[in-house]
Amino acid sequence: MQGGLAQTVAFYRLRFPEGTCWSGRLNIAELWHGVRPHEQKALAELFHSLTTLPIDAEVGRRAGEYLRQFAKSRRVELGDALIAATAAIHKVELWTRNRRHYPEKDVEFY
Repeated sequence: MQGGLAQTVAFYRLRFPEGTCWSGRLNIAELWHGVRPHEQKALAELFHSLTTLPIDAEVGRRAGEYLRQFAKSRRVELGDALIAATAAIHKVELWTRNRRHYPEKDVEFY
């Protein structure tokens, strides 16, 4: 994360009161995959302050629709389709630096 994970956690805490920012379960796995040992505490604090949104049948179906529509033409992968579907179904804004990964028209961005 640009600027360091500790700065990102501090930004989230200032910008979003506890319980007003959400994360999909897939986002958690993605971030833990890339975390450095010295960032683990900050990442755990970040996820402690977030509400986790479920991946259920409705999200799975929407993600499948996204894959059918965009997998070949825009190279959308399963993870990004699930993240986009989670945001769309739960009507929350998606915060990403990689908007090109999300061509879906019903996804709102922060």
